[in-house]
Amino acid sequence: MSVQIQLRGKDGKLHTFEEKHITAGKRLEMMDLVPEQYPDASSREFYEIELDFIAGLFKDERVSREAILEGIDSWDLDNFMQGVMAQLMGYDPKVILESESPETKSNNE
Repeated sequence: MSVQIQLRGKDGKLHTFEEKHITAGKRLEMMDLVPEQYPDASSREFYEIELDFIAGLFKDERVSREAILEGIDSWDLDNFMQGVMAQLMGYDPKVILESESPETKSNNE
């Protein structure tokens, strides 16, 4: 398993970054990423804490909070973050997102 992300670079192209070894300690650290652990943080500050955590998963220095903010479309930020967290837990984010799609929900009703 690995954690993969795609970020749009300054060249306008999508670049894939992959981290093949992430310690179990990082997963435990992720479990503490809840707003209640940061009562003085604003919503923006909490997003920044989460983004710093995600960037810290990658050894590649090109992956940073700023690179994520510049490389992800605004409307995709929440899905991006949820997808990384899902990968960290061993889930395939594509399967999760497909199961939440309107087509899948209407087919299951």
